[in-house]
Amino acid sequence: MSRKLKFFFDFGSPASYLAYCELPKIAEQGAASIEWVPVLLGALLKSIGNSGPTDVPTKRAWFWKDMALCAKKRGVPFEVNSFWPINTLVIQRGAVVFKDTLLFRPYLDTVFEAMWAKSKNLNDPSVLAEVLAPIDISLDDFLQCVSVQKVKDELKQNTEEAARLGVFGCPSFLVDDQLFFGQDRLEFVADALRDSRA
Repeated sequence: MSRKLKFFFDFGSPASYLAYCELPKIAEQGAASIEWVPVLLGALLKSIGNSGPTDVPTKRAWFWKDMALCAKKRGVPFEVNSFWPINTLVIQRGAVVFKDTLLFRPYLDTVFEAMWAKSKNLNDPSVLAEVLAPIDISLDDFLQCVSVQKVKDELKQNTEEAARLGVFGCPSFLVDDQLFFGQDRLEFVADALRDSRA
């Protein structure tokens, strides 16, 4: 049986995007399966009294430069989204909708790319429709699915569970009982997976 690697993410987090680009390879090398856990980062931060790096004026400019440097180092296309901050509630619910379907990975690829490689305004319904069209998701169907109460409840429960587990930001990773935070901790995630197989 493969190890479980929990990945807590929000599309609005550029560090989640960078981690997402690397994580499947790390999971494969560690003989682990990824348990994808979409959360609502804003609600998580509020619930634990934390703030994001861009909420601190003196850190904001540094943060974006750091994300660009990390993306360049990893060979990942990256562009600061000119429409940021973007309310990710609807697209996070979309991740819940598609999680157990064949559309899940194409959906993640498409939305992360639109957000952090193509600087798309995903709060604009017409733009969202254009982004989803290539993976055969119609906007009307999408909006109907994300409005289902069960989907809303699951995203809320994911966020509450993350807080209970000690998650304080995105991306975060859980290997057994070891919690790691940040795209710059992926090497430690890989080490933990390797150690757990020893």
